[in-house]
Amino acid sequence: MIRLYTRASPHRSLLIHLFLGAVLLLSACDLQPTPPHPVPGALRWRVQMTDTQRATPVFVANGLVYLAGADHAVYALDAATGAQHWRTGLGAAGAFVSAVANGAVYVMALDQTPTLAYAIYALDATTGAQRWHVQQRQSPSVDATVANGLMAGPG
Repeated sequence: MIRLYTRASPHRSLLIHLFLGAVLLLSACDLQPTPPHPVPGALRWRVQMTDTQRATPVFVANGLVYLAGADHAVYALDAATGAQHWRTGLGAAGAFVSAVANGAVYVMALDQTPTLAYAIYALDATTGAQRWHVQQRQSPSVDATVANGLMAGPG
């Protein structure tokens, strides 16, 4: 007699299901979780700064965000994480980042010493170290243009 249909015993069926479940579980464990993709327009990071200025210019270059705070300092923050890369205090009454070019951050400021005077600072974009500082009688523009190694701004 030939059987065309065979039925597995309940014990054997349970073993097959357990085996298949174990294979699926082990294969799922080998998968590496993928980080979520950023959603365009979604908040990636936020940094709370004390006494921040309103409407301060912000520049992004070389993976860093450059801005001035009302605490009389200029900041470089990591563009991906918001972590502080450097902070440079200028001792100025107010400051605005005006341009970032040629490895320098150009800052327009109002110096407090020895008397109130308008000033332009050039800071190293990587370290925040002061490259040079010039005081002038006229108010410099917050908008500066840097080209061919020269910096110019109306004012």
